[in-house]
Amino acid sequence: MTEPSILPSGRIRDTRLPALLQLLRSEGKTGVLTLKRNDLNKSIYIKDGDIIFATSLYSDDRLGEMLLKAGKINFKQYEISVDLLKKTGKRQGTILVEQGFITPKDLFEGVVSQVREIVLSPFTWIEGEYEFVEGPLPSEEVITLNISTGDIILDGIKRIQDWNRLIRDLPPLDSVLHLSTDPRSLFQSVNLNEAERDLLRLATGERTLRDVLSESSMPSMGCARLLYFFITAGILKPALQGSEKREEAGRDGGPGLEERGSEQASPEGEVEEEVLKEALFEEEKESSVQKVRDAYHQMEHQNYYEVLQVTATATREEIKKAYFRLAKEYHPDRHFESEMEQVKKELESLFTRITQAYDTLLTEKKRKAYDAELASGKKAQKAEPTYRDFFARGQAALEKGDLRDACYFFKEALDKMPERADKALYYLRYGQTMARIPGKLRDAAEIFKKGLMLDPTVTELHIEMGLIYSKTGLTQKAISSFSEALKREPNNKIALAEIDKLHA
Repeated sequence: MTEPSILPSGRIRDTRLPALLQLLRSEGKTGVLTLKRNDLNKSIYIKDGDIIFATSLYSDDRLGEMLLKAGKINFKQYEISVDLLKKTGKRQGTILVEQGFITPKDLFEGVVSQVREIVLSPFTWIEGEYEFVEGPLPSEEVITLNISTGDIILDGIKRIQDWNRLIRDLPPLDSVLHLSTDPRSLFQSVNLNEAERDLLRLATGERTLRDVLSESSMPSMGCARLLYFFITAGILKPALQGSEKREEAGRDGGPGLEERGSEQASPEGEVEEEVLKEALFEEEKESSVQKVRDAYHQMEHQNYYEVLQVTATATREEIKKAYFRLAKEYHPDRHFESEMEQVKKELESLFTRITQAYDTLLTEKKRKAYDAELASGKKAQKAEPTYRDFFARGQAALEKGDLRDACYFFKEALDKMPERADKALYYLRYGQTMARIPGKLRDAAEIFKKGLMLDPTVTELHIEMGLIYSKTGLTQKAISSFSEALKREPNNKIALAEIDKLHA
C-alpha cells in the first residue's frame, strides 16, 4: 500500500506540516507550498522534494529584521538600508553588502537562517491552511539553497511544546516499531546526535511505542518528538501487534514489495532487523564527486553481481547486506554538499541500478532467468560513448529545458575530447548553459576562461565574460571583455550596446 497522494490544498489540522513536507520529499515534487494563518502568509519553494528557498509577507521575517535581531547589523545600519531600498529598489541584502555593513558570507548565512526560520515557525501551528501549486519555479528570483528536508522536519518538530498533540499524532502506543526497509527513507540525510541515535537503536522490532517511551533515558517530551519525527520521516514503521501486524508491516513500499507470492523479494517482516541496523549505524563512508562519477561509469558495464559487489554464489543475506550498504553510500538525499549537486543525476542512476540489481538477485525466479542471460552472453557490454555522443545528449537535454542534465553531458563531452582549438566552441555552449542555472555565474565564468585559453579569438567567449562581469558589478572588467570582442568584430551589436549601457 503506497503513501496517500498530496491534496493540492487543505487544513493544517488535517495534514500536519511535517507529514506534508515528507510527502513532498518522498514524491519528489517541484512547486510552491503556501501556508496561511490569519494575516501570516509564507511560501516554501520545493524542487525535486527538497526545500530550496522560502519567503514571507510577515514583516518580522524580513532579512533586515532578522540580521538586526541576530546582532549582525545595528539600528543605524538597518535604517540606512531601508532608506536605500525605498530609493533604489535593490534587495536589502545587496545594499548591506555594498555599504560594507556585512560581508557576502554574512549575507549568505543570513539568508539561510532567514529561510530556516520562515519554514520552521509554522511547525507549531495547529490551525491554518496550505496550498501546494506544482510546476516549475521562477529561475530569476529564487536563490537555490541546499537544505536537508529531514533536518528541517526534525528541527521543526523539536519546537512543538504540546504533549497532547504529539500523543494524538503518534500511532497507538501498543504499535511495535520496525526499521523501514525502504532505503530512501531509512538513509535520508538527517543529523542525529548520539542520544538520538541511541533512541533509534531501541527500535528492535520487539518494543512497542509505549516500551520505547518508558525505557528511553531521554526526557519524555524529547523522546516523543523524536519518535514522531522517525515515524513521519518513514525511518521507523509502526505495526500493530497480533493479527494486524503483518498487514501494517507490508505497507512500507520498500524495494521488492511490488509482487506477492513465493517468487517475491522478502517483505519487511522477513528482512532481518540486524541487517538493517548494521547498515544504518555503520561508520559513514565519504563520497566525492570523482568517486561517484567513477562508480557511475563502472556500473554501466557491470552485471548485477558486480554492481552489488558480491559473488555469483552469494546468499540472500549477503545480497541484503550488500544492497543496504551501497544504498546508504549512494543515497541521493544524503549528499547536500554544494559540490555534490553536480553529480545528483549520477547518484539517482546509481541508486536505481543498485535497487534493480537487488530486486533481481533476491528473487529466485528472476535470479535464475538473469543467470541464464549471463551464461548465454545476452548482457553484452555497450560500446563506450564518444564525445560527440555526449554532446548530442547535451543538446537534446538543452532543448527539453533540462539545464543540469545538459551541463553534465557537455562536461562529459569535454572530458573525452582531445585538446584542440575547436574545443573552445564546446566550452562556449557548456558555459552558456551553466550561466542559465541560478547561482552558477562563477562556474560559467571559469568555463568561458578555459575556452579563451584554447582559442582567444572566439568573439562570443569575450562577450559572455563581459555579460557575467556586468551582472556581478565588475564594470571595468566588463568593458575590457566587450572591447576584446570589438577588436575581433568591430560592429558586434551586443558588445556595442553593452558598452553604451556601462558608460551611461
